[in-house]
Amino acid sequence: MVEHEERVNIGLIGPDRLGTEGISRLNRNSELDINFIVLDQKIRGRQELLEIIPNENFYSLESDFFKKARNGIVLADFLDLKLKKYQGKLDITKSFFCNANFLNQKEGLKLLFETARRKNILICFDLPLRFTRAFLELNENIKKGSLGKISQIDLTFYKNKKLNKNLCKSNKTNFYGAFMDTGIHMLDIALKVLNYPEISYLNAIPYKNGKKIERILPPLCEDYFLVTLITKTGILINLRCSTNLPQSKPQVMEADFHGEKGLLSLRNNGDKENDLIVQQFRNQDTQIISSPPDVYVDAASKEWIWSLKTDKRYNVQTETEMLALSDLVNKIYTFKTA
Repeated sequence: MVEHEERVNIGLIGPDRLGTEGISRLNRNSELDINFIVLDQKIRGRQELLEIIPNENFYSLESDFFKKARNGIVLADFLDLKLKKYQGKLDITKSFFCNANFLNQKEGLKLLFETARRKNILICFDLPLRFTRAFLELNENIKKGSLGKISQIDLTFYKNKKLNKNLCKSNKTNFYGAFMDTGIHMLDIALKVLNYPEISYLNAIPYKNGKKIERILPPLCEDYFLVTLITKTGILINLRCSTNLPQSKPQVMEADFHGEKGLLSLRNNGDKENDLIVQQFRNQDTQIISSPPDVYVDAASKEWIWSLKTDKRYNVQTETEMLALSDLVNKIYTFKTA
């Protein structure tokens, strides 16, 4: 267990993806005395990071970095991180917090979990919706049978064009597009409600600037994605996601679970675009299941920090779900449209 008075060494691989704001929030939310250690390779916006991390905490040698980052490592860099070159050093640390985009790297993910299983290392992913009170209460209601048999799930995540404040000023590009930035978070909670079922049908159509694209390669990233799934038991899942809303329009997050007894709906709450609410609809009756405040942005990192405090380690359910999600991500991005 990590004691409050202890200094906690957290390593950052790809800190420019987090940016100074993201790193500062991680520190504020932790209630721990965090000493950030940086792997100083291919970093953009280094000068900006030096405003909050001392120069002596930047290590160019991987062996020195992994030795220092003993409590946990944030894997924020998903551009060229294959993990093969780090394989011999991964077991030094106790925990990893991974960018959700890493789920696109199936080979590296398997290597990471092989090490985690063997060395009892905690792995968490930045999928914040699954840790929010709104989702937990929605999922609990479904498990209790409030919807009966689920027939359909409709998912929407539309994000506006405002620059991602988590990124350093010199690194404002996203390697992947709308699905990895928005849709994967909605798909994760739908699949988790269904206990990550087997998928029998998939259709995926990516768009860029209103035109369907055949192959997704950077910098040709999709800004709109339509995905349709059908589970082996016949449940229909529809996903619409976009990163192309005008800056003046707030982002839209919607997850509607249709069942034989009614509808459960998770949404962001009006003008407070990062705040969540869950409502249940039955005939003419409406009931609030979960109400704000319930900000989802840092929910995953808070869960990770809590896990560090309580000395949580390897979890087989996390491995099963994340490998299944990674496999589905790969199928979506390699799907050939007619």
